[in-house]
Amino acid sequence: MTDNPIRRVVILGNGVAAWLAALVLSKIVPRPCLVSVVDEPRNAGTNPLWEVGDSSLAPIRSLHRLIGIDERDFMRSTHATFKLGTEYVGWGNSGDSFFQPFGILGAPLEGIPFHHHWLRAQSRGDLSQYSLCAVAARRGRFTHPSEDLRSVLSTLDYGYHFDAELYRDFLRTRAEEQGVVRVSADVTSVQLRADGFIEALLLDGARQEADLFIDASGADATLIEGALATGFEDWSGLLPCDRILAIHCASAAEPKPMTVCTARENGWEWHAPLQGLASRGYIYCSRYSTDEQAYSDLEARLEGETGGDPLYLRYVNGRRAKAWNRNCIAIGSAAGFIDPLAATQLHLIQSGLAKLARLFPTRNQMTRESEEYNRLVAEEYEHLRDFVATHYYLSADRSGAFWQSFERAALSSSLNHKLRVFKSRGRVVLYDGETFDESNWANVLLSAGVKPAHADALAQTLPIEQVQRQLDRMRAAIAQAAETMPPQAKIIQQYCAANLSSQKSAGR
Repeated sequence: MTDNPIRRVVILGNGVAAWLAALVLSKIVPRPCLVSVVDEPRNAGTNPLWEVGDSSLAPIRSLHRLIGIDERDFMRSTHATFKLGTEYVGWGNSGDSFFQPFGILGAPLEGIPFHHHWLRAQSRGDLSQYSLCAVAARRGRFTHPSEDLRSVLSTLDYGYHFDAELYRDFLRTRAEEQGVVRVSADVTSVQLRADGFIEALLLDGARQEADLFIDASGADATLIEGALATGFEDWSGLLPCDRILAIHCASAAEPKPMTVCTARENGWEWHAPLQGLASRGYIYCSRYSTDEQAYSDLEARLEGETGGDPLYLRYVNGRRAKAWNRNCIAIGSAAGFIDPLAATQLHLIQSGLAKLARLFPTRNQMTRESEEYNRLVAEEYEHLRDFVATHYYLSADRSGAFWQSFERAALSSSLNHKLRVFKSRGRVVLYDGETFDESNWANVLLSAGVKPAHADALAQTLPIEQVQRQLDRMRAAIAQAAETMPPQAKIIQQYCAANLSSQKSAGR
């Protein structure tokens, strides 16, 4: 039984975080709770690329199912393509490429994680050859996963590349269709109660009261920071990149279902294929590169005509001291920002909303819920910070002052412990609430040349000949399955082709 339920929720923001929050809350809050979004006209020109990037992790599909989004409709509306993982080019001590796939990477033998067996039989190919997602993505192939667990196609998993502006518009339309009230007005001030809780947003000629406020205002953090002065934990010492340059360009090549992240002199560059276009960008540190230098570097590698002017964003890696303060919950970049190398921006929005759904409060009871929410959010942000920082840290022997600065980086105690244990025995320490699993961590570390000093004792119990035979069969089955999959371009054309007539030759 719910005592004193939340009667009204006000969401401040006009991006993906705001409209996803509106859709989720309209599904989970008890009726007759009213959900409204204050969409400020002064921020209408803000590009949602900054808050979500242009790609997702695989779990976004679960959120879409929850809020009733049809995949074909979403992909046509946002000019989306499929994503089976990310190719990292020039990372790690060797400067080689490695692939971080969705889906299953290898398979345990006798209950022992796959990477331990791979270490005993390295002559059986690199790690990516044991992932159907990786092999298929590099060949430009795609198919939907099989529900038959006996099929190698059941090991597939996927996310998307999409146009962030079109995604925001798509979500806003769906939310309004489901009864979410959109209020178009700028916030002039925030009125607090005597106990420090937010009472109302004062708008141009209006007033929005609520029991619960969602701050989805992006880096402005109008409520969680501007009104409540919550505080911010700065992680620039570990993740120093602070600039994003983004642009769309024409692409003649058929899109491959993967993002490519390439290490460059002062940061890294991404390439994400959309239908008819490519999203390109450069993440860099302003201490080592100017905006003009970054654009010159990126422009030299663009394969087609650009669409519109380049977009620039300044940001700081870190998180709010509390994501839930009093009766205000920050979602998306209002709650924090982590270098987008692992494409976690949209996932953090989704994860924050999932936690809120499980801890949704009543009007007179928020203290215990907010404490638990803040604990979970803080842990997730810190684990993701460590995962992203590992990529940089293991590339510190690259030439150039930017990369060599990571030799002096002060790693967190949790990451130091994880690295020490892996370097000793190849064991991956996983903490509660980690986004990336054991195979993801092992893949990053082994691909960067981190080799354990000692073999795992349990893995030695299997005869090496048996291990080699099973790895050979696994690799052959994956290669054969990938070869039979159709090109992604064919699937998109048959399944979810967008109407691109409104696009210019190289951009919207």
